[in-house]
Amino acid sequence: RNYIDFHNMYPAVSVKFTTADTSVMFDMLDHNEADVIITLDSHSYNKDYIIAKEEPLSIHFVANANSKFAGIKNLSIYDIINEPFILTEYGQGYRRVFDKELAKKSLEIKPILEIGRTDMITSLIAQGDMLSFLPDFVTKDMIESGNLCYLDICDMDIDIWKQLIYHKN
Repeated sequence: RNYIDFHNMYPAVSVKFTTADTSVMFDMLDHNEADVIITLDSHSYNKDYIIAKEEPLSIHFVANANSKFAGIKNLSIYDIINEPFILTEYGQGYRRVFDKELAKKSLEIKPILEIGRTDMITSLIAQGDMLSFLPDFVTKDMIESGNLCYLDICDMDIDIWKQLIYHKN
């Protein structure tokens, strides 16, 4: 369903969408500033919250379909670590999880651009020789249209979850 259908069914209900770090969203739940949150992060559990719905998310390194890395099997993170990256903002959701996994290998990526707009990231990646790390639901259409490709990175195992959560009280 979309928002118009929702509004037609419940015209007196006001909806506000806010984007924030997962910890900020949990704080909003705790202070009754949000009724429900959706996270794209590592798996969260707290006895004070109800997980209404959850599912693991597929996430990949992506490149322009004509990238020198396209089609190469069993690439290592070390093969791509020094390439130009465009990433979402530092410390946010799946980017934070990604940076933690890199840190376990004593690695870091210094992106050439950090931006929260994943549509801009995918557009820029499709036009240039840069890489990114994004959930499949963001890249699916551009993968299917042949503008982007997934990279087969064999030594990074990152679990990201989409969770719909509300406070039990």
